[in-house]
Amino acid sequence: MDPKIMSVMVILALLILTSAARAASYTFQSFDEPNAFVYPGYEGTQPRGINDKGQVSGYYRDSPGYHHGFIRSSDGTTYTSFDCTSSVCNGSGWSYGAGINTSGVAVGYCLGTSLGYHRGFMRSAGGAYTAVEDPLVQRTYQDDGTTVSGINDKGQMVGYYTVTTGGHGVHGFFTKTDGTFVNVDYPSINWTLALGINSGGDVTGYYSGGYCGYAAFYMTAVDGTYHNFEVPNAYGSGCTSPMGINDSRQIVGYFRGADNKDHGFVRSADGMQYSTLDYPSATLTRATAINNSGQVTGYYQDSLGMHGFIATPIPIQPVMIVGPPVSYSPTLIAAYLTLQSVSTVTMKAQDNPEFDGVFNLNKNVSLTLIGGYDSNFDEPPAGMTYIQGELIVGSGSLIAANLVID
Repeated sequence: MDPKIMSVMVILALLILTSAARAASYTFQSFDEPNAFVYPGYEGTQPRGINDKGQVSGYYRDSPGYHHGFIRSSDGTTYTSFDCTSSVCNGSGWSYGAGINTSGVAVGYCLGTSLGYHRGFMRSAGGAYTAVEDPLVQRTYQDDGTTVSGINDKGQMVGYYTVTTGGHGVHGFFTKTDGTFVNVDYPSINWTLALGINSGGDVTGYYSGGYCGYAAFYMTAVDGTYHNFEVPNAYGSGCTSPMGINDSRQIVGYFRGADNKDHGFVRSADGMQYSTLDYPSATLTRATAINNSGQVTGYYQDSLGMHGFIATPIPIQPVMIVGPPVSYSPTLIAAYLTLQSVSTVTMKAQDNPEFDGVFNLNKNVSLTLIGGYDSNFDEPPAGMTYIQGELIVGSGSLIAANLVID
């Protein structure tokens, strides 16, 4: 074998990637609810939901130590603070906002009088409250009650309830469109939190298990099947906490890393890729919800305290083909289809910090791949890619499968 070709193949072997979590490309916006008390050790601002309009819901803690729900407008100019002080919450002043759907309907929970019994609620866009309580709640002890975590655009809710008597534990639930409650219990487990639901009725959350005590799952609505998953860079099994899911089945949450810190993550719809989501210079990042545009909300911690954030994905830039003819295409495979008979090809991701494209060259050419910082060029697993001449990766990494270099 030609030594030059062998060296190319060795380089390729070193560049092969796995599905391990990696840094994603997002722009971050930090925010604090105006009445939140930002101080080390305090909860500050805690976003829990984001809808397709970009409205964010959640809760904050004020300086006296009380919790209040909030809704942030999509442009960030307006914050609506709310407390469920009606009979739904027995006059409680402790309200925790959670998910919000595109109609502006928010959900959450409150603490009853004397901080007893969790009571779930649904808040209309106009501010009217409706009680939400799983019928299996017994209210024997103060820890008993219902927590509502999310709501989809069909009005289906997701959450969990606690039953302390008889070792009944914590059980997840979701509601059907007719309001019927359905249990979400991971098989043979007595402690399951259901936290996110999409418009298809798929549910994500975690259950008691593993090294850190919380093992990730999502449940498909079509057949009620439970699926386990773990972020590859998590410290150990049971160190992944999913919080939200969108209609494409992208899942967000956080995981405990080997550095013993919490990091946000975004799981791709097919479960093949995990992206780490860390707010710059934060000591802790937790992603809590994702909308159908891929925007993620959550909270992070710095030296001052806890703050909310919105992370917006950076769009993938087009691919430039250098060589006759010169053209731009959204993906590498589309770019290849525009090529005529050429002997050399250069493919370049334009000014994008991370690029995932697909190429499949079944022709005799010399290929050069040039990307921005940390670019990735993905070759499909099926079929063979033949390259006669040189394959040069100018920057970034190449995921290579079934690649033949003559």
